[in-house]
Amino acid sequence: MRTQCDSSFFWRKPSAIHWLLTAGFLLAFGLTGHADTNFITAQSQIVTNQFEAYAQVKPITTLPVRAAKAGVVIGLKFLPGESVKAGQKLAELGGPEIAALRTQDESVVTGARTNLLAARESLVIQRHQLASHLSTRQMVLQAESAVAQAQANLDTAQAQLQALHQTTELTSPVDGTVLVINAAGGERVDAGQTLLTLQPADKLWLKAAYYGADAAAIQAGRTGQFTSVGCGEPIPVKVS
Repeated sequence: MRTQCDSSFFWRKPSAIHWLLTAGFLLAFGLTGHADTNFITAQSQIVTNQFEAYAQVKPITTLPVRAAKAGVVIGLKFLPGESVKAGQKLAELGGPEIAALRTQDESVVTGARTNLLAARESLVIQRHQLASHLSTRQMVLQAESAVAQAQANLDTAQAQLQALHQTTELTSPVDGTVLVINAAGGERVDAGQTLLTLQPADKLWLKAAYYGADAAAIQAGRTGQFTSVGCGEPIPVKVS
C-alpha cells in the first residue's frame, strides 16, 4: 500500500503553564522561544509496501494444431519447449490421399486454363468478323460473356488448388511454445486429429501464494514485476 503524509508543524511562544510540556519539543529541533511565529515543514514521503513470492507460469489457454485433411505427417521435427513464430511452417500432409486431391485440382486448373484460351481466341475471331460484317454485335457479346465465364472458372479452380496447399501445409497461427507433440513423422492421421499443441505467448498467467495480514493489500489493479529465474529482464504484470 502507498501512504502519503504532507503536513506542517506550527507553534508560538508557550505560556508558563505549557512550557514544561513543550520544552523537550523545542530542544529537539534546536529552537528557542521567540515572540515571532516559526514554521517547521515536514517533507512528504511515499511508502510502498513490497510483497515477494515464487510464482508458477501457466497458460490461460492452449491451442491445438489439427490436420484439416487425412494424410501422412511429413517434416514434423519440433520438440516440446521449442518456440515458434506466427506463420512458421510446422509440418505438412502427404500420402496417397493428398496426392490424389492435388492431381485432381491441378487437372481442373489445366482444363479451365485451356477453356479460357479457347474463349479468348473465339472472341478475337468474332470481333474480326464483325469488322468485316460477317458477324453480329450479339455474337460478339456472347463471346465476351464466354471469356468472362471461363476466367471465373479458372479463378475458382486456382483458389481450390491454393486452398489445398494451405490446408496440407501446417503453420503456426501465433507466436508461442510447443507444449505437446501429438503425432509423429510418417504417421497417418485423420481429418481433425491434433498433431501438436501450442501455448500462445500472450496468453499466460502467474500463480503465486501470499501469506500474512498485509497480503490483503494485494488487490485487482495493482502492478508488479515478474523475473524469471536465471535469465531475462523483469516483465511487468498486473493483478486481475
